[in-house]
Amino acid sequence: MAAEILSRQISPVESFISSLRSPRPTVRIWALTQIGKLSPSRAAEFQLDVQVADMLRDPDSSVQAQALLTLSKQGDRGARHSNEIARKLSHPARAVKLAALQALGDLGPSVASNALDVVAVMNHEDPAVAGGACSALGKMKVTSLADKLTSKLESSREVEVIIAVCNGLSHMDRRVDVVGRLLSHEQSSVKAAAAMALLGMTKAEEFLPDLTQLLSEADPCLRHNAASTMRSLGSFLPPQKAALGALLKGAPGVAAAAAYVLASLGPAAADQAPALEALLNTTAEDSSASLTATGAARSLPAGLRKPAVAAIEALGLSGAADRAPRLLELLKSPDAEVRLAAAEALGRLRAQSAVPALLLGLKDPSPAVIRACCSALGRMPSAETAASVAELLKDPHPAVRAGAAEALAEMGDTQAFVASIANLLDDKAPPVQVAALHALATCGEQGQLHAADVCRLAAQGDDRTRVAALQTLSRLGERGAAFALKLEPLLDDSVPEVCSAARKTLEYFKTGKDAVPSLLSLPKVDELPALDAPVTGVDQSG
Repeated sequence: MAAEILSRQISPVESFISSLRSPRPTVRIWALTQIGKLSPSRAAEFQLDVQVADMLRDPDSSVQAQALLTLSKQGDRGARHSNEIARKLSHPARAVKLAALQALGDLGPSVASNALDVVAVMNHEDPAVAGGACSALGKMKVTSLADKLTSKLESSREVEVIIAVCNGLSHMDRRVDVVGRLLSHEQSSVKAAAAMALLGMTKAEEFLPDLTQLLSEADPCLRHNAASTMRSLGSFLPPQKAALGALLKGAPGVAAAAAYVLASLGPAAADQAPALEALLNTTAEDSSASLTATGAARSLPAGLRKPAVAAIEALGLSGAADRAPRLLELLKSPDAEVRLAAAEALGRLRAQSAVPALLLGLKDPSPAVIRACCSALGRMPSAETAASVAELLKDPHPAVRAGAAEALAEMGDTQAFVASIANLLDDKAPPVQVAALHALATCGEQGQLHAADVCRLAAQGDDRTRVAALQTLSRLGERGAAFALKLEPLLDDSVPEVCSAARKTLEYFKTGKDAVPSLLSLPKVDELPALDAPVTGVDQSG
């Protein structure tokens, strides 16, 4: 079987390699782009980094630029060519310089030895090149150069460079004070970059008052970045609650941003429930809300455009069960995003009174709303809700099928629907297969009868499905353990995630309640070093 799978993978790779020899630059660029889409482990299997590195000598600078970008996705194999990449920093073509900087940055700390090559172009007259150098040094996490980046910030008036330094310091997690000061910069784009740069930085909470003020700014990108960073600092937010509550009375975009942040407080935001409920009556939306910082406009999340949607989420997370009747009314809203948010909130509140309406929502014209209703019903299991959700396992839309399977997995005992769930193991959509695998693990003895099908999925198909299949096998009792010998070859699989999942499952079969004595004689299993923590089961994340 493994040879059969490999033969199917070789054909397109050979096609890419052949296309690299095309006389047409556009075809060579296409081949490099396709190679860049392969996982590093897949590319390494065929040593494609060598083929790609050869293209750095291509006579066409556009091909060289794409080769650099492709190498940047090759992980450790790409890092082997760091010196060749660094030499391209002196190339006369701007696109090649920029691609080399991006490649070194994306390869990260593994190419830190080339930091001085990058420093050499920090003062380039082209702001894009100088900024690319600052950003690359940050991604390479050369923290000893943090002060050098700070000096560049103080000496440059170019917005592009200032933003790049800001991002570089963020990656290094150094000089949070410098990044924080940029929240008061005269340029909105710089303030937006600083707000996002603080995300994950040590002591970012010290700038929460400044971030709160930025929620009232007119720039939607700035509001989004400030709100995103604030949500990540939920445990530090209570002192900002009064200021956030005051912003709920602002313009649609401002009110939405404030409610969006309040949602991260969970039950601690319960005292804001009256003000949040007042927003449910508005159909207003911030029509200007799009993110353009990267040069390509895209719509903001509904919670940052529509105050009602943000308020619904906050109420659901606050645990304010007494607001459920009002949320129930919104399941009839003409706005699909409002209906979706209401279904999710009612599920979080486990509002039993909403079950009839949620069952009706399973016929909503929006697949996203149906999925949200499935999820909500999954938190309030009953024979009626399970039967209704199970009917959707045959829905023509993959998102609905996946949502139904996920909901059944949440409900638990689903032996009555094992045949329908098992049929989804052959679904064409990997997310549906993954959801079906998780649901199958809750089907008791009936689900265990499909252990052979689960083992088959562990050996072939989409990587996500394979990992989920390995996780599921450990939950199928003795029948799952009976296939342990078949999993040993996966310890050498070319996909690291599959190797890790196989190891965890085999360790479980060695030491867990479904231990298989014969595993003790497997050489590859015996060679496995002990895990950091005892395996008591395999999680379902993924």
